[in-house]
Amino acid sequence: MLSEELGLLIAVLASRQVDIEHQGNGWLLSATAGATAGKLSRAKFIALGSLITVAAALASVIAFAFGVITLGGDIPIPVGRWAGITIAVLIINLAILAVHVVLATRVENQLVGIGVGLLGIIFALIATGLPTWALHVLPWGYYALALPAEYQGTTLVEVTPAYASVAGLAVVIAALFTLITGRLDRKEA
Repeated sequence: MLSEELGLLIAVLASRQVDIEHQGNGWLLSATAGATAGKLSRAKFIALGSLITVAAALASVIAFAFGVITLGGDIPIPVGRWAGITIAVLIINLAILAVHVVLATRVENQLVGIGVGLLGIIFALIATGLPTWALHVLPWGYYALALPAEYQGTTLVEVTPAYASVAGLAVVIAALFTLITGRLDRKEA
């Protein structure tokens, strides 16, 4: 469940990163220097996205190494599956980051972004009990779609994560983020 909690950290990071522009009319100052709100939003996404990517990859490598050390070399470890799940979780984290950067750009109050992040975490935590279609409604529901195992009765069974759904989320969020930040480029500060 560590991935879901990361959603709140992403909300805090995005709101703090963008709040700098809300303080002291930074949007206008940046626009006079040639950096529109959309360009700044994309730059902030890239900066925070790089940190999140490194953190997720590092956490995955550490967990993988711990698993190898704990289980020993006798048990075959599905490296491809491990990498696929890591990439799926990373895509979901970046999608949530894009949502929060846009939200923080449009709404000055940081409590709104953090509140949305908190509600998203609650949705992610209850998502495993929801129907599959409901998981596709919000980006936080995709954490449940990326789970590598689930309970069927009292038995934990391996399941294939919904890689196609996660890829669809990436396409939709990337298109929306590009569209919205593009509109911010044409808006006066």
